[in-house]
Amino acid sequence: MSADAVVLGAGSSARMGGADKLLADLEGDPVIVWSLRAFEACQGIRAVVVTVSEHNETSIREAVAQAGLAKVRAFVRGGSSRAESVLHGLRALDRDPRKTPVVFEDPDALAPSPGGEGWSLPRTRSGGEGSSGLDHRVKQGSLDSEPPEYVAVHDGARPLVTPSIIEDGLRMARVYGAAVTAVPATDTLKIVDRERLVVRTPLRSSVWHAQTPQFARFADLLGAHERQTAMLDLYTDDVSVLEAEGLPVRVFEGSRENLKITTPDDLDAAARIVRQRRATVGSGS
Repeated sequence: MSADAVVLGAGSSARMGGADKLLADLEGDPVIVWSLRAFEACQGIRAVVVTVSEHNETSIREAVAQAGLAKVRAFVRGGSSRAESVLHGLRALDRDPRKTPVVFEDPDALAPSPGGEGWSLPRTRSGGEGSSGLDHRVKQGSLDSEPPEYVAVHDGARPLVTPSIIEDGLRMARVYGAAVTAVPATDTLKIVDRERLVVRTPLRSSVWHAQTPQFARFADLLGAHERQTAMLDLYTDDVSVLEAEGLPVRVFEGSRENLKITTPDDLDAAARIVRQRRATVGSGS
């Protein structure tokens, strides 16, 4: 079974006081490097595509290079929404240079020689499907020649994901076709209308808090995103696009430590968890 990953790094970081949460320091390394290291250490993952923004692309590329993350093979400019960014990453893994702008780690090494080591298409500075002002470039050997059978999509702002969670998700995806790591709700949740009047109270035992990574058959997830292109702004996670098409998604229990960095307080909480993990390893327990 082949599996690749898309790690999202093009978010706005609106609640971080002007700082880019993906590049925020977490006990010595940028947040996104922690996320990527989990995929680097996961034997089931072949390659990783990272989505970036115009503002953080250079910094993320430098952080990846400094960390020596060999599985990171491509950087893709993100879209106007989370789901559109995912679509850009999936199209990169589809190996079709006509569909999305891809920036590889060594784009300057490419020359326009269709029969040689690599090849490039003309620059696209405006318009066109997936256009972002970057070169449409593909280098042979940067990604495997065939798309993966399965794909994991992860929010780069969840730095405490572990290789074991990724492996569990891949196993679930093989059995059920799609899977999402989540934790059961401990609070009672209320469904409200636009006036914030309670409409209903779902049974707590049926409510789970979805996290990432989220896993699916590659062809299913790419196809669903392609067919739902006009409505991608409505989806706040990846498997929701599959749910909209009637495909089953299996929840499996992840970890409450797999938190998302949204505010400075979240970053402080993540740092405490990292220190606790290091202390546990140091004590041999």
